[in-house]
Amino acid sequence: MITKKTMLASAAPALLAGALLAGWPQAQAEGQGVVRAPAADAALPFSQLDAVTRGRADALFGDAEAVGETRALLVLRDGEPVYERYAPGFGPESKLISWSMAKSITAVLTGFLVADGQLSLDGPAPVAAWQRSGDPRGTITLRHLLHMTAGLEHVEVGDPVWNGDTVDMLFGPGATDMAGFAEAKPAAAQPGEVFNYSS
Repeated sequence: MITKKTMLASAAPALLAGALLAGWPQAQAEGQGVVRAPAADAALPFSQLDAVTRGRADALFGDAEAVGETRALLVLRDGEPVYERYAPGFGPESKLISWSMAKSITAVLTGFLVADGQLSLDGPAPVAAWQRSGDPRGTITLRHLLHMTAGLEHVEVGDPVWNGDTVDMLFGPGATDMAGFAEAKPAAAQPGEVFNYSS
């Protein structure tokens, strides 16, 4: 069951991104192939919007070769679900890999805990295995983890691709304990010195 609390957690990355990007220069859509959505006061009536939304959403569940594989889709309007659909074999209780969405959601939830004083961005990351005496990973902070500058050994995409850590963590030896897989990675650089993208 989708609750307002889970919807807030899902919407928080977009809200945070909007707030963070508010001061950035804005690109102009004209001439860039961007189709402008109607203004909020010119929005389609719900019955028409529903038909448009349903048609576009249904198309996502069609030919996987053409549009990719869609397993689940939830559309919200004014904070309430207006469309919910699942591919065969999936449902509201299915656990799905969130891929890069997890980074945004994790960052927002971490921000809530920092704001509540329960975590510190610049204190040691709360990973017990890294706090052992002499472990160089003990200096890794939450800020390093959020910025992907922790200095941990990581190969995002191997050559061939199945030799990378991403495949190992999601589908190989790390799939049963992803946190443990990441926690066990050794230090490869000083925290804060090297950016290393990680799924």
